Order: sequence, then C-alpha cells, then structure tokens
Amino acid sequence: MKLATMPRQPFVGLAAMAAVGIIFAEFFSLSSFVLTALAIFTLVCAIAVLYWPRLVATYVIVGAGFFLLHNFTTRDTEGQQLVAELGNRPRVVTATGAVITEPKVAPNGFATFMLKLESIDLEGRNERTDAVWQVRWRGAPEFGDELKLSGTAEPIAPPRNPGEFDMRAYLARHDIGRMLFVRYAEDGTLIGHGGGNPVLRAAQASRTWMQNALCRGLERSVVIWKTRRR
Repeated sequence: MKLATMPRQPFVGLAAMAAVGIIFAEFFSLSSFVLTALAIFTLVCAIAVLYWPRLVATYVIVGAGFFLLHNFTTRDTEGQQLVAELGNRPRVVTATGAVITEPKVAPNGFATFMLKLESIDLEGRNERTDAVWQVRWRGAPEFGDELKLSGTAEPIAPPRNPGEFDMRAYLARHDIGRMLFVRYAEDGTLIGHGGGNPVLRAAQASRTWMQNALCRGLERSVVIWKTRRR
C-alpha cells in the first residue's frame, strides 16, 4: 500500500511521545526546583504553539508534559513518606483500612491482599495516611471489608533468583512499599462491610455468584462418574 493512500493516524505520534516522556522520567530523576522551572518553560512553549503551530514543537511539548506529569505523580507520595518514616527495619504496628483487591488464599491458610490504609498506630501515636500496603493474614477477608490488623510492617523482599519476577519493583510502581504480616487470625478484627469501590464490589459479587452457579452439583457428578467406572 502506498503511503499516500494510507489513512491518517494523528494520535500515533502523540502516543509515542507520551511513552517516551514516561520512559525518560523513569531513568532521570530531577530536583523539585528543576522540575518546576521546566514546567513553567513547557507551559510558555505550549501557549506559544497555540498561536504558531508547529508539528515538531507539539510532539516535544507532549513528551515534556508526560515527563513532568510522571515525575510529579511519583514523587513524595503517601507510600514513600510512610516508608521513610518507618525506616528499613520491621516495625510492629496496628493498621486500619479497607480491602481493595480480591484476597488470594494460599494452601497454608494465609490470605494476601492490598489494604488501603486509613490510619496506623505506631509507638503509641496514631497517624492518618492514604497509603496502600500488601497484607498477609491468616483470616478470611472479603473485598471491601474494613479491618483493624496488628502485625509487623516489613520491607518487601527482592527477588532471590536471576530472572525471577521482581515483585518489589512492581509494587513500588504502585506506591506500595511495605508488607504487613499478621501471623494469627485473632490479630485482625472486622470493623465493617461495604467499603472500597462499589462497582468493583458488585463485579466481585457477580463473579462469585456465577462461579457458584456453574460449579453447583459438579462434585456430585464427578463422584457418580467415578462410581460408575468401578
């Protein structure tokens, strides 16, 4: 197909420049003063381009804009502030918050999920926070439950083997820097139901209902089938 007959795709270049800006932001961390100066300069250039449009200038401004946006949204977040306060050693805390992901229950009985914090009790003082932590608890939480958990806030372990998935880096990108380990079921208390995103909560309930409906009578059918084969 000739280039002249190809359909125009005006947003491909803009999307590519946005991706380039985010990638550069991952590798180049600038001071707050430099970022502020760059943001002002980019804003002035964007106003100028509105009056004197230039394709290359537009691409550069889009890339710079996403570079700045990524830097500002990943700098000095609630999770980073809490990690800096707790330090690098395990700390015993009591955390209150809501379950915002579907708990995954391991064979050993521990449920793993993300908890959006409301507050933590640390060394006799209560602090409000909106950070998100990963939690392992030998309990039976559900999506949207509001919990009070007492356990150990630990740094997330790095990968042990070459080529292994780096869970710590993955969670850090989501501003999750600590794992709360709650050893016993009685160390957690259910405060209430119905927290979290209502749309996601409805979706979780619908999926559970469909799974139960599809599996209803399946175990009995398997038993009958095995009995007939004997």
